[in-house]
Amino acid sequence: MGDCPSDKWFFGSVFVFLIAVGLLAGGAVNMQSAADDPRTPRVKTYDGYVDAWQSTHFDEYSGKYASTTPTISVARGASADTGSTTTVSAWTKLETGLAAIGLKDSRSDYKRHNKHFALYTEIANFHATGKKSEKKNEDVTLTIGSNTMKFHVTECDVTKHNRKKKVKNADGEEVEVDDPYWTIEPMFLNRINFVESINGGSGVSTLEREKCDDVWWEVDVSTKYTSSAAADNGCTINLSPPLNKALEIVIRSPMDPVIKAMTIDDTGCGRDFGPTAAEFRFRGIMFYSFMGVALLGAFYLLERSRRSHGWKYPMQDAIYWQIFGDPNDFRERQTFPFCCYRIDPPKVFDTPIEKICYDISEALKDGKTKEIMGALLYDITAEANNEGMLRDEYIRERVVEEFNRLGYGDLRAEIADKIPKANPLRDLLDALLTEQFDFEAQVLHRAMKGWGCDEDTLTTILCTLDEADIFKLQNAYSSRYEKSLEQAMLSETEGKYKRVLLLAGCDGIAEAYAKVCRSAIEGAGTDCKALIRLMVTCTHQVMYDTRKAYGRLYNKDLARDMAGEWAISGDFKNILCALVKKHPDNIETDPDYEADVQILHDAVEGLGTDEDAIIGVLRNKTEEQLQMLQRKYDATHCEDLKLRLKSETTGLFESAGFRNTLMGLLTNREEQIAIYLKEAFEGWFSNDDWGLISMLVHRTPQEMELIRNEYTKVHGRDLIADIRKNCKGDYEKALVALVATRARTYARGIKATAKGWITSTNKSGLIALLTHKDMLMNSIRVEFQKESKGGTHLIQFLRRECSGEFERALVNIAEYTPPASYTASNAV
Repeated sequence: MGDCPSDKWFFGSVFVFLIAVGLLAGGAVNMQSAADDPRTPRVKTYDGYVDAWQSTHFDEYSGKYASTTPTISVARGASADTGSTTTVSAWTKLETGLAAIGLKDSRSDYKRHNKHFALYTEIANFHATGKKSEKKNEDVTLTIGSNTMKFHVTECDVTKHNRKKKVKNADGEEVEVDDPYWTIEPMFLNRINFVESINGGSGVSTLEREKCDDVWWEVDVSTKYTSSAAADNGCTINLSPPLNKALEIVIRSPMDPVIKAMTIDDTGCGRDFGPTAAEFRFRGIMFYSFMGVALLGAFYLLERSRRSHGWKYPMQDAIYWQIFGDPNDFRERQTFPFCCYRIDPPKVFDTPIEKICYDISEALKDGKTKEIMGALLYDITAEANNEGMLRDEYIRERVVEEFNRLGYGDLRAEIADKIPKANPLRDLLDALLTEQFDFEAQVLHRAMKGWGCDEDTLTTILCTLDEADIFKLQNAYSSRYEKSLEQAMLSETEGKYKRVLLLAGCDGIAEAYAKVCRSAIEGAGTDCKALIRLMVTCTHQVMYDTRKAYGRLYNKDLARDMAGEWAISGDFKNILCALVKKHPDNIETDPDYEADVQILHDAVEGLGTDEDAIIGVLRNKTEEQLQMLQRKYDATHCEDLKLRLKSETTGLFESAGFRNTLMGLLTNREEQIAIYLKEAFEGWFSNDDWGLISMLVHRTPQEMELIRNEYTKVHGRDLIADIRKNCKGDYEKALVALVATRARTYARGIKATAKGWITSTNKSGLIALLTHKDMLMNSIRVEFQKESKGGTHLIQFLRRECSGEFERALVNIAEYTPPASYTASNAV
């Protein structure tokens, strides 16, 4: 090493020295605590409580109940089984000695009281095996004297567990998927403690709950639930325990030392007065002892550094040099404090990034591509990781800016000037230095340039965009080429494939759904199924945005256009118009489920069905609220709401569209989308392509995973396998890209760049698919091996397809692993 402090021994000594400083601080804190001795005043306060109890308060309190005890009664909750016990035993006066001290502090420096008095009673078999106790959150009413108190006697927690199960994917391979389940943990109250507000007087005074000493009995339930909703429902019903348990009730004096102890300086429920001064002092001595060991270790490491690099301590020979000088030392002095001389002093940099920029500048002067790649790509991984940044972010946000600040020029312009255009490394460096969406706009333009079109590149980029990234890419493309990406797609692609790319990559979710609605309405006939699909699966916000987008695109109101269709009438028209007018501000914030259940029940009872009442209840509820409404209805009337509504709306004169819309609203969203997808595959003569596309575009990776799992659960088939079976060509690839994970789609795109019999490796495609993917690189490596039936690794593939410095650079990118400390909101 050139710089005397730049070695592992020196920095190790600094690190150990900092540990010694921390130990010094810890010792000082404990020694100061020993001097302050916070325990002693707490103990004195408690001793005063004990003296007062022994001399006055005990006799006063025990005399209060010498001849009479308070009346007590209990009223069970409405959900408890009939015949549940309410018999309260007679009060027992607990009078014990030292056993009732009740403090968790085991030291012997505080007084022990030998007088204790409390009232005790119990309700035998309060929780009985043959009788179900109250439901969770239901009150039991307890009356003691003039005090009436309500409290819960059962609680129930839901715990989620994760396990794995093996399923076959679209390629017939066994893969592990998450298979969560839930359990419930009911608890039953066994003891409740009260403290009076007044020590003396006659009769029981105002009581307050003292929760520190309540006792709950936890019961293990082995039942496993397949959903959190089912587990929550299991917690809402009333349960009976496996063993009979009594409910004990205890009343204590407010002056009892056990109660008073909790009011002393932070003791609280712990009832511990803290360490003694001697204990603090011992801890301080231990801290100082370890500090001494750490200082010895720091000196040892510093000495190793000195011996390795030949430097001297600051004051070593200082007096001699000041008087006589060193005639044999012509070396330049260092500016580092606490350092010395350097044998072969190199250029000194204040920060690592300054050295990186200097190395890039020197390599650019000589036009050495290998050195440029080394400085810009290979050598900065450690620095990026130290700052908790992805490497490609570090290059664009740190290196480019610093290179310009230090006066070396514009890095992209310098590289374009020094590296020949035919060299693929120039494109690779340009990709590393360019903002992601600007670069992807260039890649898309190249894919559509000239004869033909690179459909694999278009599919991989446009079918993997996040919702927030669509307009960023649109703006980048139009800014660079002065025409919209949508115009380019319209001229370069065709058919159903064009429809997928336009809706998935050129339109936001609102614009895409507005176009689907327009397609369903305009022309001869009305595609009612398309309208139902969107009305049922869109959230209030998305539907509101879709209606606004429809007006912006077609200068018409979507609700009026739908109402004007002859195929949409009656109750079907009413429910569609109600759903299309959904607004996020109209969502019911606190639904009255009991009232809604009654309205629905009244709507389906008797002659005829009140469809308007049903629509009024369902229109402004979220999916979660609709699911809760169904559970409430099922629990109240012991019948399935969906089946009842289906029965009421089925018949010769009933609207199938109205019925199908109701069933969609009352079905889990992902499950309903899975049903719509299957229906789209089973058209009369061909697929319902609008249905397939509209249900697959603009789904987040998390949503798509849920939809794919629901599809497998409902239909027993894999969604991608059915797409491959029913669709062909680029259209099939685009739909598969929408469903598969991003990493798997990128892996397929990389594989498609391989050289063929008459074609060479698509180097531009490789650059596009490997750069700006640092966060996903681990997953891409895994998915590439799955995609390669022969088990080829991504690194092997790149070494086979490329050569020279271009191969080395791509392999370095593909081997990258992001820092463990990095988090990003768009990570998939």
